[in-house]
Amino acid sequence: MKRKFIAVIVFACMLLVAATAIWLSHERKLSRRVDCLSRLRSTGWAFAQYRADNEGRLPEKLSLMSSYIRDPHLWTCPWDRKRPGSWTNVT
Repeated sequence: MKRKFIAVIVFACMLLVAATAIWLSHERKLSRRVDCLSRLRSTGWAFAQYRADNEGRLPEKLSLMSSYIRDPHLWTCPWDRKRPGSWTNVT
């Protein structure tokens, strides 16, 4: 009787750990999505400001946006391994 009880407790703990791992994986994906959307929103605001300052024209090169977007990493996905080091890498 005691062994069955221990087996049930161990199984329940394993099930709880598995459920927690699945939930954390989902939360990580959600936070990545929110981060990417935040970067897109910031980029959109920068382009709107550039257009307002330049008679409705868009920039010919992304490097012209350097005064509106200080961080060149904003152009990349935060989870991408290849990130530009400076504005010289952004075309």
